[in-house]
Amino acid sequence: MVQHIFVGGCELDKSYSGPKLDVTDEGKYQITSDFVEGMIEWFKNGKTLPKRYVWEIVLGAYEHFFKEESLVTVDIAEGVTCDVIGDVHGK
Repeated sequence: MVQHIFVGGCELDKSYSGPKLDVTDEGKYQITSDFVEGMIEWFKNGKTLPKRYVWEIVLGAYEHFFKEESLVTVDIAEGVTCDVIGDVHGK
């Protein structure tokens, strides 16, 4: 079952002077490598993102991860071992 997320979010604070998200012709925010690099520097200077940009990052992550399979099969050749590091969830 597909869950729908409210896409409206909140407005961007007009006084925000940090890295900017690009806007597509359809009016959708787009995360670029320039934005990510600028965001990293912004964070290093102790600054935060506006709620609108945080919302867009969450929506982008949701859209990306929703398309990915949550359980995959990995074939390992006989005599070969595989170390799994980190959390692994599934059936």
